Amino acid sequence: METVVHEVFGAVECDSASELNVWESQGDLAGRRIELDMSFDGAVPPVAELDALARYVTDLAVFDETARAAMRADLAEEESAVRDYLEHHDFVDEDAFLAELRLSRVGLYAGQETGECQAVFDYTIDTQETQYLVVVKFDDEAAVFEICMES
Repeated sequence: METVVHEVFGAVECDSASELNVWESQGDLAGRRIELDMSFDGAVPPVAELDALARYVTDLAVFDETARAAMRADLAEEESAVRDYLEHHDFVDEDAFLAELRLSRVGLYAGQETGECQAVFDYTIDTQETQYLVVVKFDDEAAVFEICMES
């Protein structure tokens, strides 16, 4: 087992022989608990890559605002994952719906190629009421590149 200590992630342990390693923790956004996890293959990612992923944790509120703006823009699209989620859960008012969505998890993915998913922000109206999520995906440039509904 190898351990690397990072200023944001703390102790990151890995088994370099394992196909998948996972670091888990919790964060806080406006007094709400957010699950945090990072997945990576083999050895611990280089410090520069950990630093790039750390921005999603240290600037959680900024990325939440970015994700919410992207969800609002998605509502205006003809094919909208956010609208599908809204209609599936019987919301009529878009503003009330967006205010009700809560960030429940941030998943970080190390070792991705340029342009691939680096972080996912999972939103739900209530984890006890529904298994469906609105998922906002960020690329390695920290830009939203996809919004989808998943279960």
